[in-house]
Amino acid sequence: MSRARARGHILLPLDGSEVSRLALGPAGTMSSITGWPLRLLHVGPADLTLREAKVRLGLTHLPLPKLKLVLATGDATSEILAAAEASEVRMVVMASHGATADLMRRAGSVTDVVLRRILTPLLVVRPGTLDLGGGIRRILVPLDGSPGAAGALRPAVQLAHKTAATLTVLHVLTPERPRTHGTFTAPGYADQAQYEWGDWRKEFLARFCQSCPTMEVEMSVRSGDPAARILESADLLPADLVVISWSHRLAGKRARAVKALLERAPCPVLFLPCLPPPTVSSGPAPDRGECDQIDLLGEGRTRWSQRRTRRRAAAGA
Repeated sequence: MSRARARGHILLPLDGSEVSRLALGPAGTMSSITGWPLRLLHVGPADLTLREAKVRLGLTHLPLPKLKLVLATGDATSEILAAAEASEVRMVVMASHGATADLMRRAGSVTDVVLRRILTPLLVVRPGTLDLGGGIRRILVPLDGSPGAAGALRPAVQLAHKTAATLTVLHVLTPERPRTHGTFTAPGYADQAQYEWGDWRKEFLARFCQSCPTMEVEMSVRSGDPAARILESADLLPADLVVISWSHRLAGKRARAVKALLERAPCPVLFLPCLPPPTVSSGPAPDRGECDQIDLLGEGRTRWSQRRTRRRAAAGA
């Protein structure tokens, strides 16, 4: 495998709208941080020339000597997903209108539909959010105590190391006790005076922050509705980036948090697909809430990419 292929690139779909162009800044910042070049994708008429496409996308006055623009025809969602499945694609960056986000509907904006099906890290930018032009200084990672949610930590740590950003882990206490196997949250008597919160925090970080032994991690514990608390925390920190893992399930607190971030996040959000690890048996894996860790910036990505391809093939079988 060549070095260029191992390093990969960032896929940036553009449709020519002002909203889609909002992703240019964050995509450029991620390219600078990771060293991955940008590859632009435009889905349009079959007779569209490269020159015409650059005019349509408003790219003629931008310095784009290192950018590659790929043209495709057909359904935009299908073409984006197909391009994202290429093994060299390490991240996809898209803009979203935000206000129309509805994960429970089959129809919706292209970004919403892509998010429901994509198996590649997806950075979503909505109107009014930071463009990351000032870099990434604080990263927020919401964790509900489940192994699946913890899948967001390793990529967040890698980005924090690259940018010298502060990493804040947020855990929201709710009356509803998670049932996922391996979940660790505060016990029901956590509000009593005798309970040692310091010990619980240490145990929580020890369980879920094993990927960041050399990094000081800030932890915030709040109570209430997870979606509301995530938005409030991102706004108050303020966060430059939210990193969250989700399993494409369209119900439950995690899906509500994803929907809220699509609609009202004050900063770009990096959504990481939670892929269950493979099993030795040929049958379907039991749902234990486990998540295959994404080695976002390392060579381990190759193994994860192969597993993603197998999962996609199995889903379509």
